[in-house]
Amino acid sequence: MTTTDYAGASTGSATLVYENGQLQFFGHPEGYVIPDGQGGMIMCTSTGTT
Repeated sequence: MTTTDYAGASTGSATLVYENGQLQFFGHPEGYVIPDGQGGMIMCTSTGTT
């Protein structure tokens, strides 16, 4: 069973999305950020991925 949790949605801050306790992504004003699988993060924006 997959459990999805959303943090920050009701506060107006960044929305953090977790599945089974693992961060899947979080939104920010310029797009969203996802884990890269190696301990880092990848920022995705409307102009591309950095």
